[in-house]
Amino acid sequence: RFYCSLIDLEDRPRTETTESFLIYLSERIRDCLPESVRAKLPFSRQDFRDEPYGAFERFCDSLNGLQLQRRVLLIIDEVDKLVAIIKSGEERQTQGPLGPHHVLQPEVLGALRKTLMKDGAVRMVFAGLPTFLEAGYGDRLFGLFLPVHLKPFTEDEAIRVVEASGGVLTLTRRAREYLFRATGLQPYLLNLVCYFLFAAAATSGRDLTTLSDVEEAVEDKLLSSESY
Repeated sequence: RFYCSLIDLEDRPRTETTESFLIYLSERIRDCLPESVRAKLPFSRQDFRDEPYGAFERFCDSLNGLQLQRRVLLIIDEVDKLVAIIKSGEERQTQGPLGPHHVLQPEVLGALRKTLMKDGAVRMVFAGLPTFLEAGYGDRLFGLFLPVHLKPFTEDEAIRVVEASGGVLTLTRRAREYLFRATGLQPYLLNLVCYFLFAAAATSGRDLTTLSDVEEAVEDKLLSSESY
């Protein structure tokens, strides 16, 4: 049904601007399309430098005009990082407003809203911490979010998550039991702790990840953060 593109915003720089973000987003859309479709889409970095919002709208309108049999689905992960970069840019505007070539403006959310409201070729799934669901009436994405609530993994599903490390992450029985209990088998928390454990195992070269390793990861990475 879709041409899919997974976009992880975790690594986007704090110096992101409206211009660079809309270019990045458009390139990710182009990259997930067949070559025969990409050739029909007008895309010029200079257009985005001259007029970022107008260039992005024309790009999406051109995509809509192709009337593709399949839509583009952008799966945007860590969207709370995008909101944080926008807020950081607003805090820098002590001497007056900064333009789209200097900061990531909140108006970029309006550009995404406009794209979605046209009900065209681009659909979006936003993933991340639930704080972005607290958007008020004045926020540009207000009313557009339809929450998707994930159920906990079954134990068999959680085991497959751990085993996806390809043998790098090997937990003792007690370590695995504590991991499942501490995370409640919630997909986000389980994947997050496994990420930290995988990184530690890969760098340490140890064969086994023990109960104390999992306790340390939960204590340092989860319990110390209000976000979790």
